[in-house]
Amino acid sequence: MLGWLQRTPAKMKDLHWIMTCSSRCSSLKGAKPDVQPGTTTRLPETTYEEAIQELNNLQSNASAISNARKSLNKDMSHIIPEGRLFAKRAGLTTEAINKLPIIHVSGTKGKGSVCAFCESILRKHGLKTGFFSSPHLVEVRERIRINGVPLEKEDFVTSFYEVFNKLEATKPDYNNVMPAYFRFLTFMALHVFIKEEVDVALLEVGIGGEYDCTNIIENPTVVGITSLGMDHQGMLGDTIDKIAWHKAGICKPERPAFTVPQPYNALKTVLDRANELQSVIQCVPTLEYNSFSGHPIQLGLAGDHQRVNASLAVHLCKKFLQVQRKEKFEAISTNGNMTPRRLRPTDTTNETVMQAHEIGMSIAEPIVLPESFIAGLRDCYWAGRTQRFRHDRVTYYIDGAHTTRSIHACRNWFLQEADQRANSNIARILIFNSTGGRDSLRFLEILLDCQFDGVVFCPNLISAYDGAHNPLDSSYKHQSSRSPLYRLHHLQQEFEALQVRASSTELVNGHGHSGVTPSPGTGTRAKCAVVPSITDALQWAACGKDSNLSSPRIEDPTPPDAAISAARIEVLVTGSIHLVGGVIKVLDPELVVHR
Repeated sequence: MLGWLQRTPAKMKDLHWIMTCSSRCSSLKGAKPDVQPGTTTRLPETTYEEAIQELNNLQSNASAISNARKSLNKDMSHIIPEGRLFAKRAGLTTEAINKLPIIHVSGTKGKGSVCAFCESILRKHGLKTGFFSSPHLVEVRERIRINGVPLEKEDFVTSFYEVFNKLEATKPDYNNVMPAYFRFLTFMALHVFIKEEVDVALLEVGIGGEYDCTNIIENPTVVGITSLGMDHQGMLGDTIDKIAWHKAGICKPERPAFTVPQPYNALKTVLDRANELQSVIQCVPTLEYNSFSGHPIQLGLAGDHQRVNASLAVHLCKKFLQVQRKEKFEAISTNGNMTPRRLRPTDTTNETVMQAHEIGMSIAEPIVLPESFIAGLRDCYWAGRTQRFRHDRVTYYIDGAHTTRSIHACRNWFLQEADQRANSNIARILIFNSTGGRDSLRFLEILLDCQFDGVVFCPNLISAYDGAHNPLDSSYKHQSSRSPLYRLHHLQQEFEALQVRASSTELVNGHGHSGVTPSPGTGTRAKCAVVPSITDALQWAACGKDSNLSSPRIEDPTPPDAAISAARIEVLVTGSIHLVGGVIKVLDPELVVHR
């Protein structure tokens, strides 16, 4: 119960939506018109760390979070008007925001990847890009990028105080109310994009869509909705159609929108909401329907599921350039409609594309991809998502999957990419954590047939011993040192029991609760351990085979014999994007922007 309250600044993505509910419009009634404070600027000696501390102070305490959660079933119609009032106080006029050429993307799985593909494509096409994403991996400035590069620390500090000082100066006229963490960063991103005069601003929704603070925008050029699934049920609803209602809430009147093949109820709800909001929405076909003019299909992001994300990105970029630049694209003739007759039986999304056709949603016409699109897809880089790199005798596979569908995709990617045991002396280790009330055991069930020799659980804490290793960007606030470890010890016990059940005839035959059918060899159980930090987990997993890491601590359980004696080790890190960020921070922070 306490786990979801123990958030880091990086974890505020999980909370920003409900925290927008904590500041009621009633607190702003009778507010005076926007005050234009003079030139209030930061002191020259102000540092990045001081700005981050100010930002962290915008987090709300546990009692406010609890009160916000209790209000989730109440009328939320105040949230967007309240957000626009905050934006006005920050100096962001509706006119200035509406002039931004925006691609707005919501969804459960793949939002960041779709935006990253779009950013790469449009930058290759010659546009100056702005990209707002969440959460960050190592430093908060990663959330706001210009031309694919996070803001420099000095630029972050300057822009931070340009927004913060205006909000601070107007506090007395607005009952001393300030926006919460994620809201503030949204306003700061818009401020940066306006100041930088970007050619395109890519906005990734935080949670939901309808009441997400990014939805203060009124005039996006085009809207995208990625794959939908069950996540954040406590905030968005406990059925796929309720979740789809929120996600499709970013559609705008007379603005084009695109989505990907979805479960039937989700797709129907998305179409109904788009019609309600007077938007025209299309379902994108599989990536292979577009012509690559003889070039092989190469994606910078690994995994079969990224083809769906890439297809959505292609159509978002095509429509953006058609609207903003009046560019023309060579269509592939389909006699005016992508009907089921044109779908190949081998397409994995064939059935759901047919569903789009059946419910009355048109299917986007495939195109001949320009060179810039092909290069953008090929060279796209998005750290922490299906990413593989090697240090000495350890190969790391890191993926921030944190939903059931994304864990399935992570599992498939890992099994496709990882070396086969039969060919060499290789051990496999899983580093795992999951937060936010998610079904961690279900995730582990899905990963069961990866045949791990060891599984190590750790909190999303870089170091348990030296505060200097836990920078403000990624340290816990309101942290209890005992509760995360208690939860992880309980999860370890559950996983060990799961392994016992997996070795039984019932589960191996596919009749158990999980429905997982382990591969031959899974009868050998993985050795499990709980350690107090990410650094400890990496040391345990690497067993001295990565020269950048110390050997495992004497105080921790002994690693599995298979890992100790192995010639090489393959380490999968998944379950939480914040865990992945911590791993990158320890191994190589430069991986955030460079391969």
